[in-house]
Amino acid sequence: MVSVILDNFAEGLTFEEIVQEYSPLSLEDIRSAITYFGAEEIV
Repeated sequence: MVSVILDNFAEGLTFEEIVQEYSPLSLEDIRSAITYFGAEEIV
């Protein structure tokens, strides 16, 4: 699921749009996925 989050983010979707697409996720899940891959500077 982390790769799906990052792919969507790379395509230009906002955190909120990703959560709308994948309703089981929260904004915190999105932030955690990005942080997990060392992309903290974009958060």
